[in-house]
This record gives sequence, C-alpha cells and structure tokens, in this order.
Amino acid sequence: MVPEVAGSSPVFHPFLRGLGKLSRLFYSKKFIMAYYTYIIYSLKTNKFYKGQTNNLNNRINRHNCGLENATKHGVPWQLLWFTMKLRRSEAVNLESKLKNLSRKRLVEFMLKYENDIHNNQTMFIKNLSSES
Repeated sequence: MVPEVAGSSPVFHPFLRGLGKLSRLFYSKKFIMAYYTYIIYSLKTNKFYKGQTNNLNNRINRHNCGLENATKHGVPWQLLWFTMKLRRSEAVNLESKLKNLSRKRLVEFMLKYENDIHNNQTMFIKNLSSES
C-alpha cells in the first residue's frame, strides 16, 4: 500500500494511472513493489538531484523538510521527472546513469522521456536547458 502523506495524494506512474481500479489493486494487494527513479530541482541553488526510492511522496517530503544532508541546502525542491521500475536494481542502475550525465544531457534526457515529466513542466525544463 502506498502510504499517503498529510496534505498530498499518492503519485501514481502513468502506467498505473491507465489501469484504473487495477492500479489500486496492485498497491493494496502488494502484487508489485514499485521503485522510482526521480529528478528534483532547486531554484535556490539552480541544481538537480537524482535519486531512487520505493516511496516517492515520503522521499520528496524528506528532501523538502531538510532531513537529507545532500539536499538540505537547496530547500525547496520540486519534482521534475520520475519513472517507475519494478525492480530496485533497475531504479539504482538508472539513477547511476543519470548521475553521470551533464546538466545539458540530463535536460535532454527528461525532454526525450517527457511522458514521465511531473505536472506538465516541459516548458520549465526547456528553459533550464537554455541556462546551461
């Protein structure tokens, strides 16, 4: 079951959104364990952070509450992009690849996989590429 964070609702991957009631069944019956690879951005530091987790809402809240040493200096962080993986090893592998990309290549990657861009922030991400 995807725990809900106070004041928010669970973030469902587009793959699961399209399944309707079946997506809730996946979560409630724990047929699958979802792992997420994500990219967040800080306006304060003008930096990206790439990570992976099995609880995206909780992880983003931890970043924004300053509970993570690597990101506490950049609060607030906004979720730009995420994708779901069925195995943790896949999420870790993608995170590792993303961490090795330059800023320009990271922006190109997000635009290439724009179906995974959170809250339709494509124009915002395109503007970040012009700042590179």
